[in-house]
Amino acid sequence: MDTEVLVVGGGPVGLTTALELRRRGVEVTLPQYETERVLAESLGEHGTRVRRGVELVSFTEDDDGVTATVRDEAGQRTVTARYLIGCDGAHSAVRKGLG
Repeated sequence: MDTEVLVVGGGPVGLTTALELRRRGVEVTLPQYETERVLAESLGEHGTRVRRGVELVSFTEDDDGVTATVRDEAGQRTVTARYLIGCDGAHSAVRKGLG
């Protein structure tokens, strides 16, 4: 497992969710952008780096968790997580992936 929770969406909801999870000791991966500098800095203080310019391509789920394909400037890679939290807005890739 690469991370316990993969949070998709770096707006206020995604960053706040990631921050609250980190405060409780949950490992979080959060790929996104810079608008909420204060929340991102606070996440850094809790050991989580915000990854900018990362796009969720697809995901599957099974009894063990979630396997997601993400894409950034280096190409595509797979991330496994126990949970996936979709905070990626009105045109949510997570919502679309769930059907």
